[in-house]
Amino acid sequence: MRYSINLIQTSSLNRLNFNSQIELAKKANISGTKIKQPVEKLMQLYYFNAEKLSIFNETVFDTFEEKSFPKVKKDYGDFFIRNNRISFKEENIKDNHLIFKIFIKIGQRKDITNIDTRTSAVFKKIFL
Repeated sequence: MRYSINLIQTSSLNRLNFNSQIELAKKANISGTKIKQPVEKLMQLYYFNAEKLSIFNETVFDTFEEKSFPKVKKDYGDFFIRNNRISFKEENIKDNHLIFKIFIKIGQRKDITNIDTRTSAVFKKIFL
């Protein structure tokens, strides 16, 4: 978006000003509604996609980071903890209560800082 706005602007200030955003929305043929102006729709789309990209980048980074962890893990029944991240042992969850148990374990253990990416993917499959 910044690149497109820099092409539209006549000055070299390199700023995201409102008038340039309006012009970009016009050039992108974004139509308005009674409730939202085209520039509002443009910015809403921009932030929606920026958030999705940020989540994707974070997931990729976390996945690579987890691959570099030592293989040492602490076994806790249906889950394990490796480098302060909790994970299900199995990807196919047969007992829905395990979802709640993992959150209870996180509450009990202050050293658990995150859920690993594989377990996050299981949650997404279950809830989405």
